Amino acid sequence: MKKKLLMLLLMSTTLTTTLYAYSSLSSKTFQSAYILENQGYTIRGSKDGCLDQGEYTYRSIYLYSGIDYVFLGVADSIRDMDTTIYDENWNRISIDEDKSATSVVTVTPSWDGTFYIKVKAYRGSGCYSQVIGWK
Repeated sequence: MKKKLLMLLLMSTTLTTTLYAYSSLSSKTFQSAYILENQGYTIRGSKDGCLDQGEYTYRSIYLYSGIDYVFLGVADSIRDMDTTIYDENWNRISIDEDKSATSVVTVTPSWDGTFYIKVKAYRGSGCYSQVIGWK
């Protein structure tokens, strides 16, 4: 009986911790979208994932010329998250390298095309969400 109760308590604590981390990140994501909308951006969407310290991920996105884009990333346990944007030839065109859990990168492409977004966890491990806006 004690073992079952202890196991149930442990599972409940783990679930509560996981839900809190998720809701905290969701809250930050919604706040980021709200901030961007108040600055005149239309929210194009968001991307999320999880990274261990030192890991990074790439994704591609099609951007249109003359449109201002912003990529606003927030994290839960990643203490230093950086974002870099590359063009289709892998030339770096925008970067955020400050030492914080929030990453903001803006770009106004001169041409339509596929661009690549790199998100890296420099310090800490955890999950992140990146809100994408345009105007």
